[in-house]
Amino acid sequence: MKKQIEILERIWKIKFQFILLWYSSIIREQQNPNIIPYFAEFGDFLLSILTTSIRIAIGSLYIKLYL
Repeated sequence: MKKQIEILERIWKIKFQFILLWYSSIIREQQNPNIIPYFAEFGDFLLSILTTSIRIAIGSLYIKLYL
């Protein structure tokens, strides 16, 4: 149980870092439009992958705890 909570905390920290990276890329793109324009879309793609993995982890944790 403790190890699963630690894993979820690590996943949330990684997700938060990707959110910051995504927002900073959008801000940089607005300041300089010639910088990589697809970086924000790539960050959004990575964020969706992380969100899905977090949902799977929480679902498996729920199944292990309550079933």
